[in-house]
Amino acid sequence: MVALSFSVFLDDLLAGRKTHTIRRLNFTRIEQMARLGMQIYWHQRRPDCRFLFNSKFVKAQILDFTDEWWPCAMGYIMIFGYSIPIRLHVHQWPASITMTEEEADALARRDGFDSISSMQAQFQRMYGSKHEGLWTGIYFTPPNEVIN
Repeated sequence: MVALSFSVFLDDLLAGRKTHTIRRLNFTRIEQMARLGMQIYWHQRRPDCRFLFNSKFVKAQILDFTDEWWPCAMGYIMIFGYSIPIRLHVHQWPASITMTEEEADALARRDGFDSISSMQAQFQRMYGSKHEGLWTGIYFTPPNEVIN
């Protein structure tokens, strides 16, 4: 299984309200999550580490954050039968489209934030100017779903 560690939104994770996370794009990890499943941790590799639950990969959304953050472009790819939204430069993917502000806010809410501006502020604190480039929005099952 692929381990994912979280440091915000513990209550939302445990309640099953947060079933999405944004990480740097790594196709190998997407394939591993789709094939092996996921383990959700709180503060992995820290003294207060806590295993939360096992989960299954649902789909991955690939985002291309620009210097201005929004809008970014999006498109879709397939991996092992899973539909994976991939957000890349419009000229790179014929199926890509530009994310609207409403779509950006919806993305932020899925990830546990109130709005895209609050998500952007958190990313700025965590990554500073290194936020540009390709990221993956990972959708996973909540803790109350049975995992085989």
